[in-house]
Amino acid sequence: MLLSGLCVGAIVAMFAFIYSTRGPVQASVSMPLETSVTGVAPSEPTEEPAPEPEPSPTPSPTPSSKATTSSTKLSGQVPGGQVGAMVYDRAENKALLAEHADTVFTTASLVKLLIAFDALDKGTSSNATVTQMLSRSDDNIASSLWVANGGQSIVTRWAARMGLARTKPPTDPGHWGSTRTTASDMVKVYRYLMEKASDGIRSVVVTALRKATKAGADGFDQYFGIPNGIDKPWAVKQGWSCCDPTRNLHTTGLVGEEDRYIVVILTSRPSSVSWAAGSRQVTAAAQAVEELLN
Repeated sequence: MLLSGLCVGAIVAMFAFIYSTRGPVQASVSMPLETSVTGVAPSEPTEEPAPEPEPSPTPSPTPSSKATTSSTKLSGQVPGGQVGAMVYDRAENKALLAEHADTVFTTASLVKLLIAFDALDKGTSSNATVTQMLSRSDDNIASSLWVANGGQSIVTRWAARMGLARTKPPTDPGHWGSTRTTASDMVKVYRYLMEKASDGIRSVVVTALRKATKAGADGFDQYFGIPNGIDKPWAVKQGWSCCDPTRNLHTTGLVGEEDRYIVVILTSRPSSVSWAAGSRQVTAAAQAVEELLN
């Protein structure tokens, strides 16, 4: 699930120049290709002021009293870094945890969910291609669909449709992984998937997330966070990026029987922290979240 991007120029032929976001493989955890996605996202996640109120297709959940129980534990899992997290119980229609849920992070490959929705909605890609993009976090497919379907407009179009208050397209139109989002907005993405998407789109996307491979298309180990930290059925979309200049690792998805819970944990840490250590931090955060799940 590495970042990549395309240099989108005035001439369509120039779309073939794609930026990559990963680096050489490490011994314990594969390292993403070094990316050119620098200076687009905030160098550190920031709390953004709430935008002007507007109708939201997906209402924001209200945290329950359980939320404070795990907040301190979760923040402590990423020393020197930042955490933005939310856990939403679909059966009870409430948030169980909301920790810095409106802090803005770069999405890395989480934006592939929006790319997938758009391609399936327009019929511009086969189900098999979208499945590969999501399950293996294939950057080349994401880049191709990003260019074919309008680039930045994919983000603005679906943010409006889903009521994502703080999800914004990348400043550089070629760097899709520098799209910005928050934990609360990512919960809305999953709620849209489960509550409002067509049966066909839901089936393709959820099936792909259930089939997330241990090794991504670039060789990076995707089994951090939810897959290694929560002993329940899952369907996940992971994200990682190296050059913001912080090192970002995100774990998100549906957890539990009948996909009862939506778990979103977004993290960043200094680039001096190894991928292996960062992955362990996110897994520890997911383990701390599991106590909230029945």
